[in-house]
Amino acid sequence: MKFKLFSYALSLLLAAPLFGQGAQPVWNNLTTVQMRIPFGQSVYSFPLAAPRRITPFRIVYVPTPACTQFAVYPRVRYQGTQTLSEVRFQNNVFQTDNKNVDLIEVNFVQNVFQWQDCNISLQSLAPANPQPSQRVYAGVIEHGGGFVNRKPVTLQGTYYTQDIELLIPDYCPDYEIADLGVVTGSGTSFVTPDGSRSRTLNFHLPQPMAVSQLEVSLLAPALQSCQIPVYVRPLTPRP
Repeated sequence: MKFKLFSYALSLLLAAPLFGQGAQPVWNNLTTVQMRIPFGQSVYSFPLAAPRRITPFRIVYVPTPACTQFAVYPRVRYQGTQTLSEVRFQNNVFQTDNKNVDLIEVNFVQNVFQWQDCNISLQSLAPANPQPSQRVYAGVIEHGGGFVNRKPVTLQGTYYTQDIELLIPDYCPDYEIADLGVVTGSGTSFVTPDGSRSRTLNFHLPQPMAVSQLEVSLLAPALQSCQIPVYVRPLTPRP
């Protein structure tokens, strides 16, 4: 029953406008692939050029005598994970969590022909993410050792960014960052690292914001001083 539902949904995408009369939404193309869909079930992976938010998204094709009917069942992989997650089907489009996606996997099912040759497009209504530049040095966390809760850190400027990186030097192997907060006019927003890569901790903010002050909680051996560089990836364009 699930595959029939998605097959019907795909037909609706081709046959009817999604948002009624008036100005039509702008769908951004994620990828377009000319592919052969064999009889039965087949699974294809569509890696994105860069991780981004894609909700809502849709799967469309150009109907031809060689490409007539099939069902689709997509799943997505969120950035920083190794597992695939289910998507939701609402109002003729697929919905994901509001997180960056780096891969879409689609299970195709067609039981009509030996194969179908189709031009498949994956499209997103979400605007393209502002493109981050190369990381730039924004300041340093100076710490004399031991535990400190919400240590204030003033950066050397104001940066419009969604990504902050802390690089723990090799001479501070036992340092741990408990949490990091971005100070705004309405308070402090705390974020957790996406994961560790060597000694680099990556913090992805829930949305782009102007960052000039941080609060950092650190756990370190007593009297072991350390200087931890702070990097940001400025976004352009800035609204």
